[in-house]
Amino acid sequence: MTSRHTRSNAQGPLHQLTNDELARLERQNRQQPRTTDTNMGDHGNMDDLTAALALIQQQMQTQQQQMLQMQQTIQNQQQAAQEQAAVNAAREERGAFIGERNLPRNFATARNMMNKMNTEQLSELMAFYHLMGNICGEVLERKLHGNGNECFKDL
Repeated sequence: MTSRHTRSNAQGPLHQLTNDELARLERQNRQQPRTTDTNMGDHGNMDDLTAALALIQQQMQTQQQQMLQMQQTIQNQQQAAQEQAAVNAAREERGAFIGERNLPRNFATARNMMNKMNTEQLSELMAFYHLMGNICGEVLERKLHGNGNECFKDL
C-alpha cells in the first residue's frame, strides 16, 4: 500500500512523493557529507566586529577619563568652598571695617554688628535718650518761665 506525501521546498515548487521515493531521498540525504563549522558563526565581518570592539573600548576609556576629571573638579570645588567658608567665618568673627561695611559681601556682618548693638546697648541708649529729653524739657521750661539765666546752674 502506497501513500502519497506532500513536501514543500522554500526554493522550489511543491512535489508529490510516494513512500518509496521519500525513503530513497532520505537515504541520499543521510549519505551526503555535511560541512560543519566548528566556530558556529559567520566570520566574514570579523574585521567589523574588531573595529567596533576597539571603538567601544576607546569610548569606555574616554568616559573613565571624564569621570576622573569630574571627580577632581568636585573635589576642587569642595576644597574651595571649605576655604571660602573659613574666610567668611574669620570675617564674620572680626567684623567689617568701617570702609567695608557697605560692601555687599559684608551686609550680613554689618547686620550682625547692629543686632549685637541692639541687644546689648538698647537699654543704655534708651536711658540716655530719655535723660537728654528730660534735660531739654527742663531747659525749655525755664526759658519760657523767665529764669533762663539760671537754667544751667542746677545742671
